[in-house]
Amino acid sequence: FFGLFIIAVCATGSVLVFGNQIEHVLNPQYFKPASSERNIGIKEAEKIFLEQYKGFQISRMDVPSKLSDVYHASMSKGHNEIDAYVDPSNGKLLGNFDREKSIVSFVKELHTHLLLDEIGETIIGIVAIAFILILITGIYLWYPGIKRMFKSLKIKWNKSQMAKNLSLHNFIGVITLPFLLVVAITAMLFPFQEKIEETLKLKFTSNYPEELKSVDNGKQQIGLDAIVAQINKLHPEGELYKFRLPTEKEGVIEAQLSDGSYDPEGKGNTSEFFDQF
Repeated sequence: FFGLFIIAVCATGSVLVFGNQIEHVLNPQYFKPASSERNIGIKEAEKIFLEQYKGFQISRMDVPSKLSDVYHASMSKGHNEIDAYVDPSNGKLLGNFDREKSIVSFVKELHTHLLLDEIGETIIGIVAIAFILILITGIYLWYPGIKRMFKSLKIKWNKSQMAKNLSLHNFIGVITLPFLLVVAITAMLFPFQEKIEETLKLKFTSNYPEELKSVDNGKQQIGLDAIVAQINKLHPEGELYKFRLPTEKEGVIEAQLSDGSYDPEGKGNTSEFFDQF
């Protein structure tokens, strides 16, 4: 019973790893600029988005970088949310689509909530606990002692089908055990993290400055081009990836970039925050 859920969660998780590539294949028209030139600046791109979609607000804007060849804006108007794309070579609007209705979004919802909202997330947490128990009891049943450990990992190709399957099961299980335990434990933490922290009296801190606020001084909001100029001074060797823009007057502008130091995911390792005024 739990195996069916484990297969579903693992399969959808594997698909999500390639989510961006899948979106590019299914919607190539949004990601291919006319040329590699960058004739349209950030301020111009922002203006194009806002003029084309009257009444919408930009919550996030990806700029051309090694991660993206085009400008990409996540925009909202009430409950209506869209993703729009602009060609940086000529300023042409490449189109928009509702990401929430895409196949990748559907797979993500299936992977994280089983299409059942909070109840689904709880079910996945229970499945993760079951997976942990399966892994631990499996390694206990297999463990033959230190002296016979490596010998017992030998795959019995010339034995009966049952013996071959069992030896394959043991070999794959032992080799993948550390990775699968990490996957299972972290999956369990998503729905139960707060309860676990409260029960064990754990307290984690973050250096992410969540309490930052902009101060409305009555002046015009600062333009993104001015922020880019500051970023270039602060990080002359850096590469800007995206902006997160506030929807309220107390919100701050966040710029995400790679500053030239270690960046494990290649998506930027530094955030700079700016008062929007």
